[in-house]
Amino acid sequence: MNFVYIATSIDGYIATSEGGIEWLHEQPNPTNSDYGYSEFISNIDALVMGRHSFEKVRTFGEWPYEKKVFVLSSTLANIPSDLVGKIEFISGAPNEVLSKIHLQGFNNLYIDGGIVIQNFWSCKFSGDGEGW
Repeated sequence: MNFVYIATSIDGYIATSEGGIEWLHEQPNPTNSDYGYSEFISNIDALVMGRHSFEKVRTFGEWPYEKKVFVLSSTLANIPSDLVGKIEFISGAPNEVLSKIHLQGFNNLYIDGGIVIQNFWSCKFSGDGEGW
């Protein structure tokens, strides 16, 4: 199964036009809820994200994921030394990517990043989305 866990603004965007996601942390959260994220991620085998999301996450400082992360990119080639064994670059159409990842034993995937979600979702409804 493939899953999406995402927050969007009322206009349907994840990030500002400049790529910022600061608005996520500016929302009131008096109980410090993680909004179900811990339970969600405990059922996930690996993450799939695009290059833009990967580059954004790299600006956070410490790598936040304990699960394997597959980064969709046809341009990135060198895995940063601190992420060796934690990430893998992968490319291809969504159905090809899913097949490659499933062959490695990762079946419950968290699909992350606006463009990636749109592409995978479009694939689902085009008839090429086996595994969704």
